[in-house]
Amino acid sequence: MKNRIFLGIALITILSCKTEPVKDYIVLSGTLKNYTGNELILGSGLRFSKNIKVNKKGAFLDTLRIDSRYYSFHDGKKLSVKLYLEKGKDVALTTDVKDKTNAVAFKGESNNVTINNYLSKKQALVRRTSNHSYTGTDSSPADCFVDEETFLKMFSTLKEDKQALAKASDLPKYFLQMELKHIYYTYLLTLRMYTNQHKGFIKNKSFPLAVEMNKLDLNDEIGYKTSHAYRSIVYGYCFDMSEEQNKNDDIYSSAINFLDFVHKKVTNTYIANNLLYDIAIDRIANYYTTETEINSSEEIYEKFMNYATDKANKKEVTEAYSRVKKMAKGQPSPKFVNFENYDGGITSLDDLKGKYVYIDIWATWCGPCIVEMPFLKKIEKQYHGKNIQFLSISKDNKKNCEAWKKMIKEKKLGGIQVLAGNDSQFEKDYNIMAIPRFILLDPEGKIISSNAPRPSDPKLIDLFTEQGI
Repeated sequence: MKNRIFLGIALITILSCKTEPVKDYIVLSGTLKNYTGNELILGSGLRFSKNIKVNKKGAFLDTLRIDSRYYSFHDGKKLSVKLYLEKGKDVALTTDVKDKTNAVAFKGESNNVTINNYLSKKQALVRRTSNHSYTGTDSSPADCFVDEETFLKMFSTLKEDKQALAKASDLPKYFLQMELKHIYYTYLLTLRMYTNQHKGFIKNKSFPLAVEMNKLDLNDEIGYKTSHAYRSIVYGYCFDMSEEQNKNDDIYSSAINFLDFVHKKVTNTYIANNLLYDIAIDRIANYYTTETEINSSEEIYEKFMNYATDKANKKEVTEAYSRVKKMAKGQPSPKFVNFENYDGGITSLDDLKGKYVYIDIWATWCGPCIVEMPFLKKIEKQYHGKNIQFLSISKDNKKNCEAWKKMIKEKKLGGIQVLAGNDSQFEKDYNIMAIPRFILLDPEGKIISSNAPRPSDPKLIDLFTEQGI
């Protein structure tokens, strides 16, 4: 009987001791006194950025499923709070944006409060030393004007002061080890910024950056995941090494060399995949608009696909490469439908088939666009009656319609004038990162040049002549 009772109690005990599910999210909340904005940005690098809504009383609350690492909580202007957010541990903060000391009060799990109180003190220490304007470093533009000896003394002392503060702050052992590395990486990044600003002018042959960089561990995965300074310094080092091999002195050769260097020297799969992705997506998505650039993207794409192992990264780069290939000479142009026409009605790209089309992407607020207007008017007059249409597409916001019409009237702009609005699909399809941008299509609507010469460039007339216009 006693055995039965004992077994029953044991069974009840076992059943009642169910393991609580591990909390995989963070609740970030707080109050910003005297804050007049309606949102803040939480970012960490590694392609993470999230806008967090702030109500009229300055209060905010958001549930975040994010990794444990350093974060910056800022408004894109003056307000900036450095945080360490740890998965499963909530954080609440309070600060007064008018308080010049930038004091922040934290609530939450004790270790998390200790860590973030330390980061707040560290941020105050940096502000006392420098304006801290360069992202990821401890320095500001003004610091670049001091001599090497003064610069080294200033930031070596700051590094030592931060290390002393960290060791005296009763931080958890795991965080202290990580933070001391982050302090060192930030110091290296600060030195790198200074040397980049002073290339060819560094007189001190013992300036420590080169020595320190030769000792840099390129495979610190924890450092890469948690420290923006480490990510920047590793990328910068790989870039410098690739530039040394860049005999052609162009961004395409540099990207190829970068991919090769990472493949050979970075053995950590996580870091290598991120570095390979960063250079490939940057060079493919942001640079390739001319025929030479589009052709060069193929080698970069093939190298990336051969070296990378991350499926999500490969998918994204493949999508970017596919968009680039659509801009190649001979490809059908992306289309637009029913853009508002200044002369009334609507216009679609297909309406212009049968003639060459020279497209100008512009906006009323774009100074360089306005500079090109007299040259464009001259060319329109020169080719009047020829087999070519001149089409100007404004990316002004549609609520700015009257300003668009006013400028067309005042500048006496010719050709076909249409309003696309900001961020149109046509703009996205052509990967337009800056304006003015000019495009030339043949009478069938196929691309001759997705980045044609500007009206002020004599090469435009040469291009027209080559096409028999």
